[in-house]
Order: sequence, then C-alpha cells, then structure tokens
Amino acid sequence: MTRWEKFDDVDAVLPPSPFEEFDVEFDAALVRRGDVHADGDFTGGDLYRMAGVGSTDELTAFVIDGDLTVGGTLDLDEGAPETFALMVTGTLRAAVVSVDATMLYVYGGAVVSRLIHFATTDGTLAIGGTTDCPLTVYDDGNLEVDSTGLVLNRRFGETSPDLVDGLVDGLVRDDGRVDDRLALAWARDGKPLLRRR
Repeated sequence: MTRWEKFDDVDAVLPPSPFEEFDVEFDAALVRRGDVHADGDFTGGDLYRMAGVGSTDELTAFVIDGDLTVGGTLDLDEGAPETFALMVTGTLRAAVVSVDATMLYVYGGAVVSRLIHFATTDGTLAIGGTTDCPLTVYDDGNLEVDSTGLVLNRRFGETSPDLVDGLVDGLVRDDGRVDDRLALAWARDGKPLLRRR
C-alpha cells in the first residue's frame, strides 16, 4: 500500500510540478505518490483516515501525485474534522463533486459525469485544463474552472432565463434561484438535471 509522506521528505524526489513551494501557505502537507481509486463515494473523512491523521488544528494540504478516480460522489467536506486542501497533480474523475469550505486544486483537468456542486461563499475549486461536466452550480466561492457544460452562478443573478431553461422542472425555485441542494440530491440519485435537447 502506498503511504502518505511529509511533503518535505518527498519534495526533492518529486518531478517539477505546479506545486513548487505551494506548501508555504499550509501548516502541514502530506503527499501520496500514485493514483487513488474509490469504487463508491469518497469523503474528506475518508481522506483523513487514508492518510492516518486526525484533527490537527492545522491547515493541512493533502497531495495526490497522480489521478483521483471516484466512482460516486467526491464530497470533501463530509466527515472532515477541519478545513483542508486537496491537490491532485493528475486528472480528477467522478460522477459528482461537492465542495464547500475545502480547497480543491486539480492540475490535470477533470471529467465529472453529473454535477459539480460548489454552492458556497468559502472554499476554492480550481481545475487546470478542461473540465468536462454537464452542469456546475456555484455561489461566490473562488471558482476557477473552464467547463464544457452549463455553469450557473446562484448568488449574483447570472442564472439567466436562457440558462435556467436548460434545467429540468423543479430545480428552479420561485425566486428564480437554482435549488442547489436538490440538484445535488438528484445528481447523487442519478436523476436527470438537464433537459434533453
């Protein structure tokens, strides 16, 4: 089994990457070299358990030096004892991605088959390269994604009628805002989110 190592211990042997000197903003950083695959859902709590750490009261960065593939939902805030950062040097693949107060950085692009849910005023979601995802719903957190699909901002009214018309009935509330929690639940359940064109 591949183990998690302190960033300082592996920095010298890792090839040059976008992570050069990234750790200056974090109290602790752990690196796992190699791909990570989860057949079902994968949470922040799972990440802490996999790395063998508990609550630290430190801002910790976990680095997966490879691809991260999740068969179901990647929900980084669920079960996590505190805010943290996850950095993936390769490609992220998942059915659903849900990020709230966590920081998620992906350098090799992403393939998300159902939904990116980033309805938060905190947190960071930055994906380098192209993100192949049919629907991204966000508020005003730090979102840096070049998506091939529909991107809806709930907070600043950027959900224009033309964009909202692409959603299935029931996902837009009476006030005209997208019901992000319902969209997340439907995406997890495999229900359609977008109208067929």
